[in-house]
Amino acid sequence: MNDNVNLSPGEKNLLTEVLYDERKDRVKNHQDTRPIDNLIDKTLGRVTLHRKDEKVVCLSNGVGIEYIAIGGIFESEHGRFKVQDIDGSKVKINGNWHHKSEFEPATVTQFKGNQRGMGR
Repeated sequence: MNDNVNLSPGEKNLLTEVLYDERKDRVKNHQDTRPIDNLIDKTLGRVTLHRKDEKVVCLSNGVGIEYIAIGGIFESEHGRFKVQDIDGSKVKINGNWHHKSEFEPATVTQFKGNQRGMGR
């Protein structure tokens, strides 16, 4: 079964508005907002900002690409790994340098280490 739904820009805006209203209600009532945040990310697509001078490498997940920075965590068929350093298309993992293609396809679970939360 395919989970993709094609929405027009107007429908996306309306859906996002409803989700943000629900999120505000959950914040007022001190409830968990993660399910709503995940739905907003699926509707709009996640955008991760990083500094220009920050070392970033893109990993293929089989469908598209996902970016990861130093300290980020990703999962591949070989297991779960944390990026220690980045040099071009090489990543340092467990003290050894590897080409990023050795771990692809990979799913990024955390963009970078010591992420600070930000309100939406």
